[in-house]
Amino acid sequence: HLKEEITNTTADQTIARAIWNVTQIPRPCGFFIPAARGAFRSYHQEDKTLPEVKDIFKQTDGWVEVPCEHNMVFKCGGMPSEGQVLIKMPLYQRKEVVWLKTFKLETAATYAHAAAVEVFNSAQENYAEIELHAPLVELKPGESASFAQQWHFRKI
Repeated sequence: HLKEEITNTTADQTIARAIWNVTQIPRPCGFFIPAARGAFRSYHQEDKTLPEVKDIFKQTDGWVEVPCEHNMVFKCGGMPSEGQVLIKMPLYQRKEVVWLKTFKLETAATYAHAAAVEVFNSAQENYAEIELHAPLVELKPGESASFAQQWHFRKI
């Protein structure tokens, strides 16, 4: 179980903040996100430093698969239909680990980049990242917000 919390420690200002969690996974790996077709997008239009990459992620009815196998940079993200992400990652001795992250998803809330889940693949290093975002919240002085995840692992 992972629980992150932020607190507004200012004396007299309301602040708007969002918690997010970044996990780096060694390649090759794959991310599976429950989402409607078209709910995920490449970020090359929003960030001109990212190349336009076609056909990186596979969208089917109900799922987005983002395979991260090579050292090429890309970033994509969007809104899942459920608060969960499945990560398939390598393990030694020809076995794999499946990692399920579950979290509370608030579909009517405002999220940074209009995304509760983002995937970044590094060109320079041998990893990919999965980012989970909590909704943007306004905190009065002394108020707190938290974001919790449950993690489950299984060797296959």
